[in-house]
Amino acid sequence: RRKDMVLSSRQSFFTCLFLTAARALQPPTMSIAVFGATGLTGREVTYQALERGLKVRALCRDPSKVVTPLGSCGEEGADKVVEDDKLFKFKGDVTKAEDCEKIFETGDVEGVVVALGGKTADVGKTMLTDGTRNIIDQMKKHKVKRIAVVTSIGTGDSKKQAPFFFKVLMATVMSSIFTDKNNQEALFAEGGPGADLEWTIVRPGGLTVDKPTGVVNVIEGEAGSIPRADVADFCLGAALDKEWPYLQQTPCISSVGGTSWYVMNQLTHSRNQSYAGPRTAPPRRGKAPRLRPRTRTNEGGPPSLYLQCIHPFQKCPRLLLHLSLFYNDDAPTFGASERASEGGERGGRLNKTA
Repeated sequence: RRKDMVLSSRQSFFTCLFLTAARALQPPTMSIAVFGATGLTGREVTYQALERGLKVRALCRDPSKVVTPLGSCGEEGADKVVEDDKLFKFKGDVTKAEDCEKIFETGDVEGVVVALGGKTADVGKTMLTDGTRNIIDQMKKHKVKRIAVVTSIGTGDSKKQAPFFFKVLMATVMSSIFTDKNNQEALFAEGGPGADLEWTIVRPGGLTVDKPTGVVNVIEGEAGSIPRADVADFCLGAALDKEWPYLQQTPCISSVGGTSWYVMNQLTHSRNQSYAGPRTAPPRRGKAPRLRPRTRTNEGGPPSLYLQCIHPFQKCPRLLLHLSLFYNDDAPTFGASERASEGGERGGRLNKTA
């Protein structure tokens, strides 16, 4: 009996020693910082990051508004307060440097996603620029390199890629918003404080709250529409993937609509699995109904919502004004549609225009 007790104690000792060593050798779980986690796009980023097993550190004006997104969770699962052991919510203002520093103080942040938005009357005319500058300063202080910033189609040199009705809005009722967005992007231009970071400025087309399609077209022509869930997936890749192909670039992205494209890469949505990275695929081109001269959509796929509506909206300025909500990150957007589920059957794909 004494020998058995000695043998058992030795086995227990070596088992504990082995488990301790195994835990020490495991890489620590990385954290991702999310700014704008209460917005419609930021909710998707937060939810999808947690689904991948990542720790999320989120700065919010109102932490109680970090809820499950409609696109990824559907109507039954949406708008429920997110509670997770890996979610750390901090109440604060992105325009205050001391609030931004809370996000980085643990030293384990690997990447940053900036999905800031809001009505100018509520957040001010320079919130995007001032807040992003604070984020850049804290990233440099804590030696964080990777950042994805969501802006909009029509900013910078992508003005020509915006549809006509949106150019009208940019020059009128949304002029102050786009001044702030352009100044925000300028922070990463040559000579700007964020120029030496590993940045990606993400310019989505018309944002929807549809189900994720798994399809992201990086386009060079006119933009189509894209679910916020697909934008979030793209941003997580930009913030975390070591082989990300769009570093220090400003890709314009759409899921439905836009001009010619071909299949380029693949996205991954699996839980506890990191971003899969780019996978080359054979070119794929196609024609679609010509809703406007020289306009094409995805092969065999339905036209984007804005292409369906552009003609009547051009004739009605009042409706044109309401359509600006289509591109406002914190404003109500068009609901889910059957075309999202049809697109999802094609699997996770990341595309690029010819």
